[in-house]
Amino acid sequence: MKSLEDGKYFVITGDIEAMWLRDSSFQVMHYVKLAKEDPALRRIISGIIRKQTEQILIDPYANAFNEAPGKGGHQDETERNDWVWERKYELDSLCAPLYLAYTYWKETGETDIFDLKFGQMLRTVLGLIRREQHHEASEYSFQRFDCVPTDTLPFEGKGTPVGYTGMSWSGFRPSDDCCTYGYLVPANMMAVTALGYAEEILRENYDGSWSREVQTAALLRGHIREGIERYGYRDYHAGADILRSGGNSAVSGVFGKDPRWYKLHA
Repeated sequence: MKSLEDGKYFVITGDIEAMWLRDSSFQVMHYVKLAKEDPALRRIISGIIRKQTEQILIDPYANAFNEAPGKGGHQDETERNDWVWERKYELDSLCAPLYLAYTYWKETGETDIFDLKFGQMLRTVLGLIRREQHHEASEYSFQRFDCVPTDTLPFEGKGTPVGYTGMSWSGFRPSDDCCTYGYLVPANMMAVTALGYAEEILRENYDGSWSREVQTAALLRGHIREGIERYGYRDYHAGADILRSGGNSAVSGVFGKDPRWYKLHA
């Protein structure tokens, strides 16, 4: 972890000098409950949240960022930015900072993180999640060459074709492997919770000029939940339901045992 001159904090994951949105959120989540009585810890966690806010505003599709522009990263065929280390779009990664910010607020009562930039970040997140309910109209694509098939998206970087379900599309799973089908159900379950957090944050900490964003968060949450309930389950023996890991329509889906999925909606 590095303290930056502007008061923000850059969290390095493993042996790669880049900051992942998901990893930086959950690496410090366990310390949030201690922050109420520790001013130094509050300063660090709020600095991480501010850095994540800045990063999402740079590129909400990116999953990992450089400490400084042009410092490194993959040279993939996608929209490029010198601040971005990797641009694999993962819905759960986009939601992770909302989990951290909401938990920090509830544990400490601190609201100084909810400034104009944070509101703009939430607006950006809502717009992207809504846009990716109709992935066929999205401009996002990602191709990596000379790699294993799971490190890139098929169909010229757009991923397996999908139809509308109400859920929001994700290119990659938490493992950084591509989704077989674009509607990663556990990530959408995580999004339902994150959208509830966004709605509450906006309603309780921002004025009436943000009412449209409050409504958007509520509507998205409802549509995604309906999509999960309609397309995310399959009847199993003895009358039980089991959860699909992902799908692209009412008739196509895949089941799996990736342990990271269960952490997304626990």
